[in-house]
Amino acid sequence: MSTHPSAQVEPRWLPPGFRFRRQIDGGAAAGFPGPADQTRLVHTKGWARADWSNPLVVHVTTEPGAQLLATENRPGVPISLGDVPAEAEYHDGMWTGGDHGTRPRWTTELAHSVTVRTPTRVFGVRGPREISVEDLVEIAKSLPLTE
Repeated sequence: MSTHPSAQVEPRWLPPGFRFRRQIDGGAAAGFPGPADQTRLVHTKGWARADWSNPLVVHVTTEPGAQLLATENRPGVPISLGDVPAEAEYHDGMWTGGDHGTRPRWTTELAHSVTVRTPTRVFGVRGPREISVEDLVEIAKSLPLTE
């Protein structure tokens, strides 16, 4: 299994105050159900528990059909990343629940995300609601999408 060194997948732009904190590789990255070849980069404003409870996260995999966890089978809104040869979509929330016999529900209170598909990789950028849609798109545009 290969991993994605953070230097190769780290966004070039982050909202003010956010810093890279941790990289997780392989199945433990848990950004895309299924693929073993994936990486999660975690960004927070600080080290407090509240900062870690809903961080800004960048996921990447080389599995072309991968769906970002908690957005599966939920149509997103297509978005443009400009001249980049990639398809991108915005999800205004995520699936929550589904444990102990309850049905999952779509919730927009916690986080939102942008998923980007390039010819060689799939990226997922998920952030807390304090990050605007425009900033999520800027983060996505700053990823190494043409490499």
